[in-house]
Amino acid sequence: MPGIKRFVGLTLLSLILYSGFIRCQLSTTFTFKEAFIPKNSIRRDIHSIKNIRIIQFLNWPIMKKELKRKYPMIESISLSFSSFPKINVEIEAKKPWVMIIKENTPLVFSDDGVLLNKNLVDVELPNEKIMIVNSSVELIEHGKIKQGVLSTLHTISEGLLNLPLFKLQQILFSQDNIQVVESNGLIVNLGNSSDIQDKLVKLKYFLGKYRHNLDKMQLIDIQFSKRVIIKSKQ
Repeated sequence: MPGIKRFVGLTLLSLILYSGFIRCQLSTTFTFKEAFIPKNSIRRDIHSIKNIRIIQFLNWPIMKKELKRKYPMIESISLSFSSFPKINVEIEAKKPWVMIIKENTPLVFSDDGVLLNKNLVDVELPNEKIMIVNSSVELIEHGKIKQGVLSTLHTISEGLLNLPLFKLQQILFSQDNIQVVESNGLIVNLGNSSDIQDKLVKLKYFLGKYRHNLDKMQLIDIQFSKRVIIKSKQ
C-alpha cells in the first residue's frame, strides 16, 4: 500500500511539473467598441508572448503591471480559461470623459486625465456623450490633463449636473477665462478658475429665476461675486 501511494504521488507530481511547461496560446479581446485607444499596439504586445508556458504565469502580475504602465488608458486586465490551453486576455479600457480640441487636434481623456487616443491620428467619437473643450491655451502636460485644469473640469461637470435647464455644448478655455456654451448658443462667462462651484450655484438660481427669458440672452457673465451681467441678443 505505501508503494502504491508513493507511485500515485510521484505520478501526480510528474503531471503537475509537466503541465507547468505546457504551452498556452493567448488571445485578446477588448470590452469596448470605440477605436480611440491603440488596440493594435496593445494586441501586438500581448501576442508577442502568445506562446507562454503555464509556469511563466508566476510572472503574470509583473507582466500585467508593465502593460498598464505602458498603456495607462487600460483600466484592468483579466484572464479567462474557457478553452484551455487557449487563454483569453480581456482588456477593459478607461471610459472617455472629455475631448479637448486644440488647433483642430481632438484628444480624448478619461476622468483621471489620462490620454486615451495616444499616437492615433483619426479619432472615432465615443458612443457615450462626453464634454467637449476647445482651448487656445495649453491644458495638457506629459500626456495628461494638467491637475489644476482637471480639477476645474470636474467642478464644472459636477456643477452642471444641478442645472437641468442648461444643456452643455462645449467649454471654452482661453488665457484667464473660461466660458461654458449652452446647446442653443447661450454663453456663460465664468472668468478664471477660482470659485467655480460658487459661480455655478449662482448660475443655477439665476437660470431658475429668469428661465422664461433665456432665449433673449446672448451672454451671462457671472465672474463677479455680487453681480450678474447680461448681454441681450440684438
